[in-house]
Amino acid sequence: MTVLPWENEAEVAARLPQGLEHMRFSPPVAETIRQIEEVFAGKRLIAYHIRRGDIISDPIASNKLWPNKFIPREFYEVHLERTLEDPAAQVLVFSDTPVEVERLKAKSDRVQGITDLLGERDYTSGARDFLELYAMSRCKQIYGPPSSAFSQTAMTIGGCTLDAVQDALSPEDQGYAMDLMTERLEARSDLFLNMGDVGQCLHFLNEHLAGKGEGDRAKRIIRAYMEDGLDKSFAYQLLCELSVEAGELEYCERVRDLAYARPVYVDDSMAYANTYSAIYQLTQGNWATAMARLQAAIWFRPLEPMVHGALNLGLTAGVVNPRDFYPFDTNLIREKGAVFPPGKKALGQLNAFAPKGHDPDDRSAFHPAGGRSRKSARIASGFSSIWRPPITALSSFIS
Repeated sequence: MTVLPWENEAEVAARLPQGLEHMRFSPPVAETIRQIEEVFAGKRLIAYHIRRGDIISDPIASNKLWPNKFIPREFYEVHLERTLEDPAAQVLVFSDTPVEVERLKAKSDRVQGITDLLGERDYTSGARDFLELYAMSRCKQIYGPPSSAFSQTAMTIGGCTLDAVQDALSPEDQGYAMDLMTERLEARSDLFLNMGDVGQCLHFLNEHLAGKGEGDRAKRIIRAYMEDGLDKSFAYQLLCELSVEAGELEYCERVRDLAYARPVYVDDSMAYANTYSAIYQLTQGNWATAMARLQAAIWFRPLEPMVHGALNLGLTAGVVNPRDFYPFDTNLIREKGAVFPPGKKALGQLNAFAPKGHDPDDRSAFHPAGGRSRKSARIASGFSSIWRPPITALSSFIS
């Protein structure tokens, strides 16, 4: 909630719902509001809000991860099982994807959608969205994604409570839900609506299986989907990370091939695919190919820490130098430190790799990341923000 400097936030929050009483609505909306109040009177309905829509279907939105807005259906299913243990519980499901409502309704006749209460009406899209928001606000408890403006607004105007559905589950039930999702992904269940739906689940899959020490299983599941056509940009990086963890750096070449064979909507995926490929080529001593990969990577993401680490390996190997690549003053970087920033696990693991002919344990011979002086950092940052690689880099990703 945003308030003016002289306003008290608590007072504004208490006053805000009263504003609805002074709004003038069109006759169909006003009549439906009256009906909602009548139908909901005396009921303690529980609302489930399932967000899908553009984050699994839009070509741009579905190529980014939305773990605070997309919550796997299994969390809702398990939570519903616990909710229905109370014989008096009644659940109302809201979603921008009707099939999700129908699936939960099939669990019990105490689970309904908004049309079951109010019937089918012909509204404008804006009127329908508002009326669903208003109906959700009349429920006593809402369970949904952690960061949904829709359910948060319903809570604000209705004075009800809102909880993230997964946080409302016990650790045991969270694990049960994620085991169920994992089995469905592995079995290629038709519950997944499209590759966007599958892609958004991968973040949860990886975190769950990593916590159980089953990274290889996550890698096998994601690899199978990618070989079968999954083209979500974030999946390329995730599969490369899992391949490195499994000691299969060479498979990153295959990931890069998949990335170039499909439409890509986010530059990050191409930067990561080329960077992992560059690291592999450096370990094999394929200097010309490594340089081409580095050029492509820095073209897409010149300020990415992982790209900088691969450039440092290129410096060590002599692949990168002011004559054939771009001006790079090694005096701007201290002599000691890690080649890749060790703070993030996926980056820290890359410190195990060295260009062919170099000892990975002898870090004194490497060009490390970080540790620059403030002055040198400003110079490098300013330079990177305006510089693009030479035109020879084009050949590495056009071909």
